[in-house]
Amino acid sequence: MTVEKVLPTVDIELGGKARHLRMTLGAMARFEKATGLNMFALGDNWRGSATEMQALLWACLVADEPTLTPEAVGDWVDAQSIESVTNALMKAWGVASAEGEQTDPLANEKPPPG
Repeated sequence: MTVEKVLPTVDIELGGKARHLRMTLGAMARFEKATGLNMFALGDNWRGSATEMQALLWACLVADEPTLTPEAVGDWVDAQSIESVTNALMKAWGVASAEGEQTDPLANEKPPPG
């Protein structure tokens, strides 16, 4: 039996619509292609530029809405919402990299006696 892991998401409202941030390998690759930065080398204390933050936000959203552009996504964020968007991106990274989550619902079942 194959059990697919549900992709972890962080819900956020942007552009007047509920959206789902997904920090997948694809999102990381899109960010790297857009910025030239290595996601795995950024470290925990990364403080990116506006361009880098816009690219990461777009990269985490575009799988659900392929017509999105980084510029359109960036225009949804203003000075009042930038902190909550930053927190959502950090949470998406944390949720995606969380350890110890079970992907197999049968993993905790005890074998039959005998």
